[in-house]
Amino acid sequence: MTETIIKKTLLFLYDYPLLNSHIMSLESDYYKVLIVQNNKVNTGLKELTQIYDQVLYVNNIYNYEMVYEMAKEIHKNHGIYRIVSIYEKTVEIAGKLRERFNIPGINGEISNLMRNKFEMKQYLNSKGVKVTNFKKISKGLYHNQLKFPLVIKPISGAATNFTYTINNNEELKEKLDRFSNNDFVAEEYVKGDEYHVDLIIQNGKIVMNSVGKYRYNVLSTIEEAKPLCSIVYPPNSIESDKLLLSLVKENEKIVRLLNVDNCICHSEFFVTDNSDIYFSEIAARMGGGPLIYPNIEHIYGINLLKATIDLEIGKKIERNFSLNLKNYSGFITFKSKKGIVQKIPDENDFNDFNNIIKVSIDKKVGDTISNVTDSSIRCGYIILYNKDIITLEQELIEAFNRFKLEVD
Repeated sequence: MTETIIKKTLLFLYDYPLLNSHIMSLESDYYKVLIVQNNKVNTGLKELTQIYDQVLYVNNIYNYEMVYEMAKEIHKNHGIYRIVSIYEKTVEIAGKLRERFNIPGINGEISNLMRNKFEMKQYLNSKGVKVTNFKKISKGLYHNQLKFPLVIKPISGAATNFTYTINNNEELKEKLDRFSNNDFVAEEYVKGDEYHVDLIIQNGKIVMNSVGKYRYNVLSTIEEAKPLCSIVYPPNSIESDKLLLSLVKENEKIVRLLNVDNCICHSEFFVTDNSDIYFSEIAARMGGGPLIYPNIEHIYGINLLKATIDLEIGKKIERNFSLNLKNYSGFITFKSKKGIVQKIPDENDFNDFNNIIKVSIDKKVGDTISNVTDSSIRCGYIILYNKDIITLEQELIEAFNRFKLEVD
């Protein structure tokens, strides 16, 4: 008599192609279901059917009630074991579903706190975390009591979408009137350097902490046409640097205050010339899309994409120790501008760089491209490593300057 194998159902929200190879490599005792929005399919339909056991389509992946109704049927028929969400806008929905169906993982309350930038700052500030002065604003409620310049951002935004520097009340009123359906958090501008701290916590234990410094503050990629660029520090540099250690400790404190476990957290901080650290925001997911995780994997031997799934299914995080623990690793993006591409380099034009982790150019002649309106818009990127941080920075800038784009 053949024994019936009962598979554990994993529910994935959103088609995130970077996860595909890791989903395919999962053991056969998992039944993999994807809920995806009709017009937001990023992987070929044939490939999706090879990756997942079931693909379900919803009109709006960001609408909790729509997703809930579909998830309810899945749970009724199969019993959802775990939910995986790596995309910022579905993290909160995943939390609510876990809470609704009593599934382990980040719940609705915590995921909302980590998505709602106002409530996040309000709560952490009440617990002693240093933040700049801030308030919640919206159309008709733009009487300002903060000091200019300000930065305003949507309360549940991502990738600097609709994020602006505001210099006076007239600019503030104009932006709020233009985006009248949005609630924003306004905060006083912090003059200083911007850092990202990426952390893995599993079963209450910090598995990994990494620190990276943006060459230019992220908002300048939009307002000043700067490339998105960051260098990730090796462990020995963090251990010997008082500021970097302080960032790690502050980030750990924040994660504990939020009661987060079995999760990857991506945090951002500003540091002034006086070394004052101001918390900016935190997300319950891997940060930076394809840009940050290869640097962390190179130095620390942990693949954050694989770790995202392993944390949900309770598998111990794997770390492949290498000789790269003393390397710096960094990325820089290649600019985009509105028009039809007439001339663009290809990846082979960068082969003379000795320490390439990855180079990617995903546009070609004839493509219609846009100006940079948020930090996710680019024509490509390059990721390099070096034992010397100054040399690495110079090589990244050289690669950026070599990227010659012509549009019509």
